[in-house]
Amino acid sequence: KLPIPVDKFRGAHIRCEFRHCSTKEKGEKKLFGFSFVPLMQENGRTLPDGTHELIVHKCEENTNLQDSGRYLKLPFSKGIFLGNNSQAVKTTKESFWITSFLCSTKLTQNGDMLDLLKWRTHPDKIAGCLSKLKEIDGSEIVKFLQDTLDTLFGILDENSQKYGSKVFDCLVHIINLLQDSKFHHFKPVMDTYIESHFAGALAYR
Repeated sequence: KLPIPVDKFRGAHIRCEFRHCSTKEKGEKKLFGFSFVPLMQENGRTLPDGTHELIVHKCEENTNLQDSGRYLKLPFSKGIFLGNNSQAVKTTKESFWITSFLCSTKLTQNGDMLDLLKWRTHPDKIAGCLSKLKEIDGSEIVKFLQDTLDTLFGILDENSQKYGSKVFDCLVHIINLLQDSKFHHFKPVMDTYIESHFAGALAYR
C-alpha cells in the first residue's frame, strides 16, 4: 500500500529491483535487473486497475538507477511500447507481473470522467461529455460528487442556452443515483454541498 500525495502522482513511477542473494556474500546484494511502471499516463488517466506484464530490463551490478531519466524513456510494459524505441529489442524474455488497484477521491481512470472535470480545457467536448455522464459507473460519479456538481453548474453558467437541458438531465441522473441503496451514504455529501458549497447563480435563479 503506497500513500502518494496527489501533487506528486503525475510523473511518479514505481521501480522494482532484482538482486542476486547469496549466503556467502555479506553487504549489498548484486543488482542484475529492474522493472518500472509510471503511475499516470500522458492524458492524465492513472494506471488502470488490474494485472500488468512489465518488462525486466537486465543491467550491470554497478548500474546507477538514481538518475531515473536514463531509463524512463525505455518501454516498461509488454503491452505498451513507447514510440519506436530501438532499445526495446534488447529487452529480455522475462516478465514481472504486478496487480494494481487505485484508491483515490482525486484521481480517476475513467477517460469520460476526466474529460468532464477538465471541460474548460476542451470546450468542444462539453456536449459529448454531458451525454456520456449517464454511462459512467455510478461509484465513479459519487466519488467525485462535489467536483462533478461544480463542473455541471460551471458549464451552466458558461452557456445555459446551449447546455441547460443537458445539465438538467445530468443533475436528475445524479439525484436518482443517490436513491440507490448502494450510494445512500453519499446523501450527506450532497446535503453539505447544497448548504455550504453550491454557488451556481443561474441554477439558483
